[in-house]
Parts: sequence; structure tokens; C-alpha cells
Amino acid sequence: LTGWASYAWGRAEREEYGRRLPFEYDRRHAASLVGSWRITPKWELGATVRAFSGFPRTPVLGLQVAADETDASRLVPALDADGRYVYETTSGGVSNLNTARLPAFFRLDLRLSWKPRGAAGRWLLYLDVINATNRDNVGQVDPRLAYDPEAELRPVPCRLDREDLHAGHRRVGGGPDLDAERADGVQPPAGDEEE
Repeated sequence: LTGWASYAWGRAEREEYGRRLPFEYDRRHAASLVGSWRITPKWELGATVRAFSGFPRTPVLGLQVAADETDASRLVPALDADGRYVYETTSGGVSNLNTARLPAFFRLDLRLSWKPRGAAGRWLLYLDVINATNRDNVGQVDPRLAYDPEAELRPVPCRLDREDLHAGHRRVGGGPDLDAERADGVQPPAGDEEE
């Protein structure tokens, strides 16, 4: 039985917009564990476990009406082909930059090796199972908006950057009306409430 283990702690920050924030590739914790077991002179079983903390990301705080620029360089609300407002996600101001993190990364890889002539042979055949736990590791989060025509008739929960927001009953110029309180009970920052 042989193997090794490693752990690294790191911190990468930068000064930006007058505040100190984590760099995009700041990974606080990284651990690896590698093991190998020679079952017989011809057969060997190996495993590698990797676990890392998630990278920083800027979370989405809500929705806002998208803007189009006119020929006169004025910004006006963007409308779709049916005359409804077009919405986009908003991440708030500078104070929200890189305040959240992606979920932790975990992967288990397995290998079964066979040397037909044992230690003296040159040939080695192996079977690898990559990500044996079949875990879906997150590399980035891309918020997406989708139009639901029935949202006008009933409240419809929509997934937005892993935070639940709920469409309201009232229509505002043909688009969704978002509740001021998110499903997790956290109030939006001052100035983001609807009147």
C-alpha cells in the first residue's frame, strides 16, 4: 500500500474600486489524496481524491429592465417584438463584487491496472473511472431568464443564480413584478425596493 496526501491554503486578493476583494482565481483550500494497492504482482488498484474550495463569483441580486440606445444617444427601456419590457439580471454595485463563492469541487478517480507479465513486463493495461461519484462540479454560474406567459396569472418561482425569486401578480408594463423579499428571507439592498 502506497500513497501521499497534500493540502494547500492560499489567499489571492487585489485592490480594485477602492476596496480589497478576492481575485477571480482565489482558492482558499486545495487537498489531494492518492493511494495505490498492489493486489498481486500483476494487478494494482489506485484511487485519487481531489477537493477544492470554490472560486469567488459575483452573485445576481435581482432583475432590471434592459436598456436600448436611440439614435439620439438616449437610453430607453428595451422592448421585445410583442411590446413587453426585456429584463436582464443585475449584480448591484461594486460592494457586491466577488462576495459569493462557487460550490466546493470534489472528484474521485479510480484505476485498475494489469501487467500481463508482472513487474518484469513492459506492457501495462488499465481501466480508469474518472469522477467515480458522478458529481456535477460547478465551473461557473450563468443566470438565465425565461419568459413564462402564465406568470401573469399565478406566482411562478424561477431559478436565478441559485437564489429563488418569485414573479408577482401585478404586471408592470408587460413584464414580471418581483417581490422585494427573496425566498431566503434576505431583503435587497436599500434603493432596490419597488415603489
